[in-house]
Amino acid sequence: MHVPCASELVSATEIPGRLFSVNASSERRVAGLFGRNERLAMHLAAAFGDYALVMVGALIVAGIDTPWQRPPVPREERAKPRVLHPEGVRFQRGDEIGTFRIGSTVICLFPPGIVLDKQVVPGATVRMGGPLALADKHAYAKS
Repeated sequence: MHVPCASELVSATEIPGRLFSVNASSERRVAGLFGRNERLAMHLAAAFGDYALVMVGALIVAGIDTPWQRPPVPREERAKPRVLHPEGVRFQRGDEIGTFRIGSTVICLFPPGIVLDKQVVPGATVRMGGPLALADKHAYAKS
């Protein structure tokens, strides 16, 4: 996974959980799927404000690795959430912030005033370097 813009990592929370498959069928069958699976929630600061990237683990994935944390805690040793406060971890647009051992889902949470690009719709493929979101020019205009 790559950061969508220049950012500084404020904190990261490792959240243990289940490893349900993450796909359309599982989303319909498993209530609260994204909140029940293992997650790595990262709080980042950018020029437009703070935002979050949540990497959601899945069946078979069973691992989220990051270039800024070594070594990760083995899955079997994770019993409760662990908050990390790495200092001085900065990324430029497109830098790798984490990887799944196979693949899964990333949830992006942006502050008010950030709108998704018109091409980002349910079921669309989002590719690294492609459009994701834009700052609403009215939200940040000086009065």
